[in-house]
Amino acid sequence: MKINTKFCKLTLSIFIIILINGCSSYSEDEQELIKTLENKYECKIEVKKEEDLIIIIFSKCVIDEKKRGEISSNSSLSALNTLSKINDFTKVKIIFPENAYFEYKINDLVEVNKSLDLYYLTFEELKSKKYEPVYNKLWSEIRKTTTLEDFISYIQTVDKKANFAQLEFKEFKFGDMKEDNLEISFIRFIGQFKNKKDESFIFELFIPTKGNDEIYGLLIETL
Repeated sequence: MKINTKFCKLTLSIFIIILINGCSSYSEDEQELIKTLENKYECKIEVKKEEDLIIIIFSKCVIDEKKRGEISSNSSLSALNTLSKINDFTKVKIIFPENAYFEYKINDLVEVNKSLDLYYLTFEELKSKKYEPVYNKLWSEIRKTTTLEDFISYIQTVDKKANFAQLEFKEFKFGDMKEDNLEISFIRFIGQFKNKKDESFIFELFIPTKGNDEIYGLLIETL
């Protein structure tokens, strides 16, 4: 019996390709998330699902402890915006080498995502010297002690040195504070930009966790 070796090799090649393509247990959007994070951070990325958790694992890389908050912030938002079935879960957990981890509630990430627009808008308004709209968004308790003129004077003084440029969002943090017997929960957005002299500045905005286009605080300072 004569065996067609060319046919056998072709069939074997097709089988191997199908086998390789079929090995991944990740959905298309999970593969997209993994590719995005691996390219950005040069780490091996795994995505796991356990009960109510989406788990993103970083390995085979060295991550500075000071960078973990920034990376986990951006990775969790990437997961929120990339994974189509994210709402089937309640939390996202980011695990780094040495078992350091950050955990976020999906509902909180949704609020962060909404408030990011206000963060960027506020910066662009300041950059365009539209001071009054920003002042009007300040928390009423701040406006009681700070006039529009005071606010404009402060921003103009900062702008002389800072020269608002392109803003790069870095990370978010959740916080709480008490003010006149009021308990306030907020999201602290932290970003960075450079002036014409290549000096770095931090731009922070404190926004209520339930976004209502109000600003609890604003900070601009040199890095």
